[in-house]
Amino acid sequence: MPAPDLVRRIGPWPGIYGALWLYFLGIQLASDRLACIDVFYHIRLARLMWESGFIRDFPWMQCSVFRTNWVDQHFLFHVLLIPFTWIPDLFLGAKLSSAAFAAAALTTFAWFLRRRQVPYPLFWLLLLVGSSPGFLYRMNMVRGQSVAIVLFLLYLDALFERRARRACLIAFVFVWMYQLFLLLLPLTAAIVLAEFRERRRPALGPPAAGLAGLLAGLIVNPFFPGNLSFLYQHAAIKVLNRARLPVGGEWGPFDSWTLLTANLPVYGALAAAGGLLLVRPGRVGRVTLALAMVAAMFFVMHLHSRRFIEYWPPFALLFAASAIADLGLRAVAGSRRIKVAAAAVAALVLLPLAARNHRLAIQDLDANLPPDRYRDAAQWLAAESAEGEIVFTTDWDDFAELFFYNTRNRYLVGLDPTLMLIDDSTLYYEWEQIANGQLGSAGASISRDFGARFVFTDHAHEAFLERAEQDPTLRPVFRNSDCSIFQVVSAEESADFRIEGEARFPPLATSGCPCRIQNLRAELGVSSSNDRILFVRAVAPGDFVEFEVFVPVPGTYAVRAGLVTAEDYGVVEVAIDGEPLGPLFDGYSPRVAVADQVRLGERMLAEGRHGVRLSVTGQNPAARGFFVGLDYLELEVLAAAP
Repeated sequence: MPAPDLVRRIGPWPGIYGALWLYFLGIQLASDRLACIDVFYHIRLARLMWESGFIRDFPWMQCSVFRTNWVDQHFLFHVLLIPFTWIPDLFLGAKLSSAAFAAAALTTFAWFLRRRQVPYPLFWLLLLVGSSPGFLYRMNMVRGQSVAIVLFLLYLDALFERRARRACLIAFVFVWMYQLFLLLLPLTAAIVLAEFRERRRPALGPPAAGLAGLLAGLIVNPFFPGNLSFLYQHAAIKVLNRARLPVGGEWGPFDSWTLLTANLPVYGALAAAGGLLLVRPGRVGRVTLALAMVAAMFFVMHLHSRRFIEYWPPFALLFAASAIADLGLRAVAGSRRIKVAAAAVAALVLLPLAARNHRLAIQDLDANLPPDRYRDAAQWLAAESAEGEIVFTTDWDDFAELFFYNTRNRYLVGLDPTLMLIDDSTLYYEWEQIANGQLGSAGASISRDFGARFVFTDHAHEAFLERAEQDPTLRPVFRNSDCSIFQVVSAEESADFRIEGEARFPPLATSGCPCRIQNLRAELGVSSSNDRILFVRAVAPGDFVEFEVFVPVPGTYAVRAGLVTAEDYGVVEVAIDGEPLGPLFDGYSPRVAVADQVRLGERMLAEGRHGVRLSVTGQNPAARGFFVGLDYLELEVLAAAP
């Protein structure tokens, strides 16, 4: 084929793609940050696939359904990522892939408009680039949404052109590529309804072929039949119970102001299309009608979740462009006046908007956390732990970064906490309690129930950190400005321990009297252990507060406490497992102080959890109240049981 004919057949699309790729690459290379944490998982898994071939098992999530039923719902997406992992710097490879996929999505958008004979597709392309900063930012993520837009558009084109085999193939590929393949069902329904309205006898062959391709993709699948059970778990359990399950912030909606202002150019295009529909009703064709239904679907999804911002603007503009073309733009597209007006709007409005969004996307990237924040901790774990050893993590969101830097270790759960809840709900709720700092001595539970010797936590889990620092069964072994690692110590190493009173807030039970953590130094200028106490506003004899302690070694223990005294404090009895300890403690004193090392007696304690109760039995005749203040409880092993 002569070169001019080849260029004519290819058209301007390579040049458009190249310009878009440079546009997105400029965003990526202007910042050292990444647009989302999922990139750590995707790029590392793609590299593992290149090094090891097809991955049948995924042992890196020991407390999830993936432990025994690995399903890569982004399998072909990871295959597409593999060439970008040949670059030694995987972060650079990820940035290059993001720009490549985003450019492909927007090029396909313009190509789709040209296929529908909509005038000025590049005008609409510029409008999309300048429309929504949120859309542009999410296009910079190394995730499947860019490829999904390409496949959605190719599938719609195949159905509009009534190409059954093409629709079947695209649907099959989509199932292997990305989990949103289920949206092909409403897309297919929209086209069937639009054709029925226009022809009363729609061509059902291509839609049927598309659905057959979807079904074939599910059955002829490297992860069959596990992919079917995962589909049910992911869709039916997670989506239908979203309010009850902890998921990422992207699943929440935008606030009303952001929803309105973030897409103003899109709303403007829709308003123009709506105005023409009022003036010239009844002239839209099946393509426009189908695109209207698809855009409405994505708009409703966008209202419920910000993660669908990547689909609403392009499909809303496709509908607006097709409607305006149907309502008269095709007839006047050749007019010089219209061409000049479109060029002027593009130069004076759309190009500045595209430049502004380019700048905002870079700012959004820079606002993300450093990509190396967990690198040192992950490498420390890899060096100090055994191959395949489980690491207890307090947040499912930390998995991707740890997995990227350290594939020697195993973790609890990642990507989605639902994977753990479905696998073992009892273990899930125990993990949630530990991560939220609701269990006192958590080391034994972490070792016994999760099989972990090390605990990794980010510093956002303040309640867990407070408990862990006072937990005799956890020893800090690594800390930087972003995260900490604790080691679960043996029972012998943690036999003697001190429990801070404030670490038992909120208590397991009270008589109804209010409790709080009180900072004695800040409020009253009185020093205490850790400067804080558990303050109980008891009002009468019989008021109590109760909490648990974990005893790692059975034996005889000397029990001591730091108890607060003041003129409005009562007489306190301390009991373990319902049996009182030693003499009563009179909390009356003319001034506020902490009675240090109050001897409460000795007690033989078995290994395990024990209930500790502080009860008010009365008051000193000179006292004005019944308050109780626990600074700490200290257990010292006198003789370990055989």
